[in-house]
Amino acid sequence: MPAQIGWSITSREFLAGCDGDWVQERRRRLEVDHLRALQCIAAAGLHLGHGELPDAERAARSLIELAPYRESGYRLLMQALEIQGEVAEALLVYDRLRRVLREELGLAPGQEVQEIAERLLSLR
Repeated sequence: MPAQIGWSITSREFLAGCDGDWVQERRRRLEVDHLRALQCIAAAGLHLGHGELPDAERAARSLIELAPYRESGYRLLMQALEIQGEVAEALLVYDRLRRVLREELGLAPGQEVQEIAERLLSLR
């Protein structure tokens, strides 16, 4: 999968041991690309189904760890857990997002994530 190649490339530190404005700028761009690759891996894993769900879950968890305010990571993880039948765990992921956004930014999760949470609650 091309996203996994992108993930592999962007997982490495660019010019380790070197410094400079242009090096720092390239590292920042690679960090953004790394997050995009994780998001693509998770989304593709959901689309491809059961054999790819472990990779989708791992990618979504990594995305949350690296970018805790990016709702897409939580959304993808909730969906992966739902498909695996882990509804309660998916709801815990939603609760974590809700608390992070409320306590640190004074915000509520976006509509798309809230709709997933409502669907999960209806399954209980």
